[in-house]
Amino acid sequence: MAQASDSYLRCNNLKCRTPLDDRAVITTCSHIFCLQCAPHTGLSRHVTQDRHCPACHASLLNDDDTFSVVLNPTEEHKNTVLCGLDPNTILECVARALSFWSYQTTQETIYQEYLNKSLTDKYRALEVQMDNMATDANSKITNLQNQLSEMRLNQEQLHKKNHDLISMYKDKCKKFTQVSNLYNILKSRALRSQMETAASDSVANTINSLRSSRHTAPPPILPPEHNQYQQLHRQRSGSGGSKDARRKCDSVQMPPPPNQFNPMLQGAGPTSRHRTQLPGPPRTVTRPHHDWLRNSTPSSLFIDGSVGSRYADALLG
Repeated sequence: MAQASDSYLRCNNLKCRTPLDDRAVITTCSHIFCLQCAPHTGLSRHVTQDRHCPACHASLLNDDDTFSVVLNPTEEHKNTVLCGLDPNTILECVARALSFWSYQTTQETIYQEYLNKSLTDKYRALEVQMDNMATDANSKITNLQNQLSEMRLNQEQLHKKNHDLISMYKDKCKKFTQVSNLYNILKSRALRSQMETAASDSVANTINSLRSSRHTAPPPILPPEHNQYQQLHRQRSGSGGSKDARRKCDSVQMPPPPNQFNPMLQGAGPTSRHRTQLPGPPRTVTRPHHDWLRNSTPSSLFIDGSVGSRYADALLG
């Protein structure tokens, strides 16, 4: 019985539940407590005071309602504990002791079942919670995998688009270089044409001014050296015939040509007497594309969508 008591009997205080192996306090309501819980629960109070069982709250007013027992009695105690009692009393004590043991065993079984049920419910709740967490984790993993696949696909598309943009940029740079070269060529042609036009206009203006000055210029004034030369020639030649006098008169009356003393007309060619027709002023050719090329830039030519037609017009013009 001592080994059974050591194995199954525990303090009925739910906050203690200490295994009982030496001594304990037993109540008439079939509850047992350890010696440490008895003073705290009021079982060791004087009999005149109000005592209650800590387990079932039953009133314990008599002296014999609580008593201390030895759970591991000696052999001498076993030989003398029931000695002197009649068989009916002995059997009644044994029956009540067995009833106490059965009650304690039943209460321990109920407590263990309750504890098992509580732990089972907690386990099931945790299992359901873990299943839900696993389901959520799996769904999140699936979503993340889908997002990762989409991001990889987008990355591949972006790489392809970047490669296409690089190729387009290289083509644009090549075309821009070609357009810049064509622009520089056309601009140089336009500037050269403008310079030729300006030179032609300057020559025409010079010829027109010379023509107008020829009609309105006064007779030239001979320098003094020329008069002295003619007088010296007369003195040396003397008075010739009438033919020589006529020649002298003609030479005196006819003035020298204007270009003889005008340095601006020394390379102008024969006089108007030998010309049948003077050339008119050169025609000024206006080329709109030259102004357009002069006012434009290579970037504007490159961005403009009609650059092909403008190049054709510029080259043909």
